[in-house]
Amino acid sequence: ALADNGRIQNHCSHLSCLKCSIEYGCNVADYFAWSLMDNYEFGIGYTLQFGMNWVNFTNPADRREKDSGKWYSRFVAK
Repeated sequence: ALADNGRIQNHCSHLSCLKCSIEYGCNVADYFAWSLMDNYEFGIGYTLQFGMNWVNFTNPADRREKDSGKWYSRFVAK
């Protein structure tokens, strides 16, 4: 699904907690968003799509940016 508002809320929640940790004094160097592309997950295969970009696994050249990818691009540009 290209409309993945739940993933956007998930990133917002994690980044909000990360900000609180930094303000508390934690030494935070990086944030890794999982995942850039839909991919194969051991144990569940292709059933859950975690990526910020949708991949058509019958034609992997067919990829589309999900709403979360657009949101994340705007977020990191600030």
